[in-house]
Amino acid sequence: MTTITYFDLASEYYMAYPLDGLLMGADGRGWKFRIAKKPPSILCDIDLPRKDTERLFALGIFQVSSGTCTKWFCIDAHDNSAPEGYFGPVLEKFEHYFKLNYDPSVFVKDPELARFKAKIHPLGCTFAIRPARPWLFLPRLTPCKAYGWNWFSIKRRLRSLQRNPSLQWYRDLRLRRPDKDVFLVRRYYHESGHFQSNLNCLRIFESVKKMSSVSGYMGFTAKSGAMPEDFRKYALGPDRLMRDHLFLLARSRVCIYMPGTYNCLSFKFGQYLALGKPIVGLKLPFWPVPEMDEDDKKLLEEQFCCTEPEQIAAKVLELLRDTKRLDFLKANNIRIFERYFSPQSVARGILNRVLHT
Repeated sequence: MTTITYFDLASEYYMAYPLDGLLMGADGRGWKFRIAKKPPSILCDIDLPRKDTERLFALGIFQVSSGTCTKWFCIDAHDNSAPEGYFGPVLEKFEHYFKLNYDPSVFVKDPELARFKAKIHPLGCTFAIRPARPWLFLPRLTPCKAYGWNWFSIKRRLRSLQRNPSLQWYRDLRLRRPDKDVFLVRRYYHESGHFQSNLNCLRIFESVKKMSSVSGYMGFTAKSGAMPEDFRKYALGPDRLMRDHLFLLARSRVCIYMPGTYNCLSFKFGQYLALGKPIVGLKLPFWPVPEMDEDDKKLLEEQFCCTEPEQIAAKVLELLRDTKRLDFLKANNIRIFERYFSPQSVARGILNRVLHT
């Protein structure tokens, strides 16, 4: 019997999604899945730089045991797709490394990272969900210094298990009839490194605002501090609860997409598809799943097609005027999500690599 053990110390915010697929895939498949609340032994032999220990919340570690054979794999769900976004010492020790925001161009930029290309695989999608079996993710009650796990971590885990919606909740929300035109709500980031991303978002807001006939939800949320004056007119107050945020998204006929903080694939990529939302967006910085049918890839490329923020407004207006196209995109985006990006699909890709190679 093959057993896959997940060491439950990473943030459920990043890991619940692929774990949901792995849990469902274990039923009646000749292998079992278990969850351990202790640190993995392999970390004791790895000397992680400080930058890596500060990002362990986004690294899920797994052990595969079959008879006397043991191997390790990980899921790296950190936003950063650049060479410095990888856990170098983990790459040395682990047999498989699944990377969210897998950008193949990094192997050209970093010959050292290119040595591990064969063991690095793309992870197509993840976003925050409530696991289908939440009782398995009740938090460990003792601190863990290596992972920064403390009493606050326990409180955060319990709160997220209560607040985050399940995947079935997303699927049920597809039935909600839209009554607004457009959606793009994004957190305003105060750090200087996010200036260009904030500015691109502002340019989208300004161009769509010129179309006075378009209704919807557009603006920035912010944790604290004052925004610059140009941004303040699009301030929507503090972050909403996830369900409230998704209700606004579901009420919209068209969703606008722009890449995330590190020019990565943000949660909205998966959330839009999961809800079957027609999309108008900037070009993706890299393609999330290499193995896609050409027709499906082309359909997504037609939605993530703009090279400049100002191009989005005209595309939105064109799409809003074509109800048949809206219906077509909704049906096919749901199909594409279920086929390539659902937790079951993500887990299937992981298992095909881990159990058969």
